Amino acid sequence: MQKEVIKLYNDRDDVTLTSYVIDPIRTSNVNIERPAVIICPGGSYMYCSDREAEPVALAFNAMGFHAFVLRYSVYGQGKTTAEIIAEGQFPVKPDVIFPHALQETAKAFEILHQHATEWRIDTDKIGLAGFSAGGHNTGMYSNVWHEDVIQNATNLKGKALKPAFNISAYALTDIAYYYHQNIANPDPNIKAYATAISLACFGKPLPSEAEIERYSVPATVNEHTAPTFIWATREDDVVNVRDSLSLALALEENQIPFEMHIFQEGPHGLSVANELSATTPNQVNKTAAQWIPLAEAWLKELILK
Repeated sequence: MQKEVIKLYNDRDDVTLTSYVIDPIRTSNVNIERPAVIICPGGSYMYCSDREAEPVALAFNAMGFHAFVLRYSVYGQGKTTAEIIAEGQFPVKPDVIFPHALQETAKAFEILHQHATEWRIDTDKIGLAGFSAGGHNTGMYSNVWHEDVIQNATNLKGKALKPAFNISAYALTDIAYYYHQNIANPDPNIKAYATAISLACFGKPLPSEAEIERYSVPATVNEHTAPTFIWATREDDVVNVRDSLSLALALEENQIPFEMHIFQEGPHGLSVANELSATTPNQVNKTAAQWIPLAEAWLKELILK
């Protein structure tokens, strides 16, 4: 395993790409090129969850993918959510708001292309996997990779920036629904959390309806959107299952290939749903853990033929 942490900015330590590159097997063709996946952990745009980083990378390694964890720009910039809310102040942070996370995803594509020979990457088979808020980022990237916001962000151009697939894991896709449900919540902690997410995404505590719609994944699905694998649990009380259902409907309406699995039981943030990612007993869920072999089977039909 070749593990390396690459900084995306010279003057920032919080935005990095961590490689999990599979070593060549000496008894086979050492020059074989493998597909790759860029993983965006969740964390409500407050932080990037470690539980949805290395455990997910290792799961994709087991499928034969080189894996890369992108710790993109988030509002906390190293602070925990509890610390942010405890401070009670939510200043605007111009260097973390959208489209920074989208453009950092493009930069990750650029890094993979730059190292493609060294890391033996099949550059036609680079995809995304996003969890919770990270799934919002990958979903938006999947929709807008062809637009100037991405095409002008790196030296890569055209379809070199297109993801071969997107894995959407209990993703916060319908940010408008989340925002409207929580910004008016009488619980000050929930309202503070929604305010911080709004600042992270929009740079303001009260975005306009047009601004919210602009970053709604279902609302921006189009003919250029990548094939998508969706999974979630109905019991998720953080990101409503309707986010996944809305995304599936938008994909169907735009004739984008997709597969969806909604498991009945399981809390938000299951990650790989086994002991590798669990910190509490309810984060081990053998039924939901089936998303991994199901995704592998889907990927084999899509790009691993």
